[in-house]
Amino acid sequence: MAKLKIVLGNKHSWPPLLVALGAFAPYLIFVSTWGVPYIMQVYGMSREAAANYALIGTVGHAVGLVLIGYISDKLMARRKLPAILFTSVSLLIWL
Repeated sequence: MAKLKIVLGNKHSWPPLLVALGAFAPYLIFVSTWGVPYIMQVYGMSREAAANYALIGTVGHAVGLVLIGYISDKLMARRKLPAILFTSVSLLIWL
């Protein structure tokens, strides 16, 4: 608990957290509330099949965020540029 307070008290911890929440939270909220019924109605799938597609999408999104972190740390050696770039791409896809 003491280490959590240190991390949350560090002003440099908040921007990456907010970027991650901005990238993952809208998708997770959409999939968990309307994703399965939408897939069922639009594509005529059973509840189980639609839930599997929603799960695959959610896991893929989470793995993608980890890969973005790896690209940012190892290949680009920067923090702000990849965050802005990948967040912009995500926003364009949603639009």
